[in-house]
Amino acid sequence: MSENTIANPWNALCDIIDGLNSEYEKLQVIMHTKQRLLIENKNSEFQELNKEEQAFINEIEKMENKRLEISKACMPDSDGPPTLQQLLETAPEDVRESLELNAVKLMEQLNGIASANRGVYELINEAMNFVNFQLNLLGTEQEKVTIYEGSGKMRDQKPKMKGIFNQKA
Repeated sequence: MSENTIANPWNALCDIIDGLNSEYEKLQVIMHTKQRLLIENKNSEFQELNKEEQAFINEIEKMENKRLEISKACMPDSDGPPTLQQLLETAPEDVRESLELNAVKLMEQLNGIASANRGVYELINEAMNFVNFQLNLLGTEQEKVTIYEGSGKMRDQKPKMKGIFNQKA
């Protein structure tokens, strides 16, 4: 899509941001589902959800590229792709309110995804810490492990050394 083929770039910008909001909302649901699956230890479902998430990310990436192209068409004199703030400042009155609402919703969606992503990261990090803890327990030397008998007293792992002389004799 080039600047010449966009009939009304401001309306197209509102539409693409609205579409991005819809996709980011779906992605946010996926992120919360990932958290739940991690907590419930459903690894195979988690792996399947990762594949589904990648498809959403690819679609969002295409839409973001389109948004950047449309943004450039809205402000052709800018040096690079304009920011949402710059677009809001220069938007015509008839689309400014819609654009502002969509931009606010977009920022809320992105903040929600960032929060959910941090939650998934923390869960994975804690799971790795637990695995490392378990591996460290398996790798400890047996001499350092304390074993208790049924009576609750420590069981000697090595027989006590007896003197070579009989004290009673």
